[in-house]
Amino acid sequence: MKKTKTIISVIAALLAIVLPFLSVVTVVLAIPPQYSDSFTGALNEKYDRLHSIKEDKIVVVGGSSVAFGLDSEALERYTGMPVVNFGLYAALGTKLMLDLSDRGIKKGDIVVIAPELDPQTLSMYFNSRTTLEAIDDDYRMMLDIGFDSWFNLFGGMWSFAGRKLALSKSTDPQILDPVYNSANLNEYGDVCLPRPENTMAKYHDPNTPVNLSVDMLGDGFDEFCDYLNKYIAKLKLKGAEVYFSFCPINEMSLTNNTTAETRAELVDYLKENINCEFISELDDYILEAGYFFDTNFHLNDAGADVRTARLARDLRNASERVDVTAIIKAEPSAPALPEAEIRYVGADDPNAKYFTYSVFTDEGAYKGAYVITGLTELGREQKTLTLPLGADGLKVVFVGASAFADCSATTLILPKGTNIMLFENGAFLDSGFTEMYMYDSNFPYIAPPADFYGVDAGFAVHIPRGMNESGLYEWSQRGLYFIYDLDA
Repeated sequence: MKKTKTIISVIAALLAIVLPFLSVVTVVLAIPPQYSDSFTGALNEKYDRLHSIKEDKIVVVGGSSVAFGLDSEALERYTGMPVVNFGLYAALGTKLMLDLSDRGIKKGDIVVIAPELDPQTLSMYFNSRTTLEAIDDDYRMMLDIGFDSWFNLFGGMWSFAGRKLALSKSTDPQILDPVYNSANLNEYGDVCLPRPENTMAKYHDPNTPVNLSVDMLGDGFDEFCDYLNKYIAKLKLKGAEVYFSFCPINEMSLTNNTTAETRAELVDYLKENINCEFISELDDYILEAGYFFDTNFHLNDAGADVRTARLARDLRNASERVDVTAIIKAEPSAPALPEAEIRYVGADDPNAKYFTYSVFTDEGAYKGAYVITGLTELGREQKTLTLPLGADGLKVVFVGASAFADCSATTLILPKGTNIMLFENGAFLDSGFTEMYMYDSNFPYIAPPADFYGVDAGFAVHIPRGMNESGLYEWSQRGLYFIYDLDA
């Protein structure tokens, strides 16, 4: 009798664990896809293209610098081989793109590995929530994900299931980012949205500087390198050619300690540790700021033409199997860096009196605009702070480091029509905010700081209802808690 009770107790305990998990999996699988139109939703079409091309092909594997940095149709003409653009989003991680591309690569294929030179993309980083969004259209992709990531994937299903269920029941129209949505990728997997010029307020993102030295490689590089080399060995065993190329890098984003010597040391170190041929020169992919679009790795139309031409030449030099009859188009000059309107026209903003300012004097589209540097005595007394649109006839465009230090406010508001373009790193130090309201549906264009040190542990960001997470390109990588409760 006692033994029977023990068995029943064990079964009950197992059911208590298994049933909630099965319920979550059922929700995830049973509800129709909710992320098809999102940027991550484009992964399904990339995956299908990879597996649908039966002849020998070129596959370029990486992150968003591949998605924004290739004209695959032109690369096909230059090389005489079909091209698969297999890069999408740094938040997915390079490991996932390696896993998902492995089975679709066959004998005779040419594979170019070109991740961003960043500690995250050169690590075993895996984001379960973003991955679940990306495979929401085709859960067959789960079979290609390494078993070492399955535990994290299942752990992320709890929050993902809740958000997916909420989206399926919502009557609010879904707000898609004008740039980061699947409609802006063509049949090759390239971002095809017209991108004529640099849109960054400082012509580069100062919050994500690029350090081209061995010091840049994080603690996770060795493990990643082992994983990458196993991937390379497997592809070579199949009969594929595997090469390493460099991602495009905005020259204005390079840190002060990046020199020709540190770059050479980094390249030598990578060559010593990655077991495939390097077909590109790093310096050939460090480009003028005029070639970039909205991040230090995303190219505009002219930049994509330059990167495509250079990669085509690299492939021609590396592989005897690449057709060399097509003429490579001349590289276009870098588009002129734009100048933005900095004058603030309108009634005095009542919130301007709570802040102190300086004029932005460095190079950038908003040179001459206002930077918030701190709080006035009156501002430090406020319980809620709303960022101003302008002050003294100038737009308020940047929030400087420690701008909110020693404030009493717990709530920060970005109003509709905000002109803020960038929160500098350290902007939230010593702030103590518990929540932020972002009423403008264009806020994804505002560059967030690299971290939110200084805010309350339960810090929440209120955003418009119907906002799609994968459109929050930079913000979604900061580990923030979003509440979807505002009118767009």
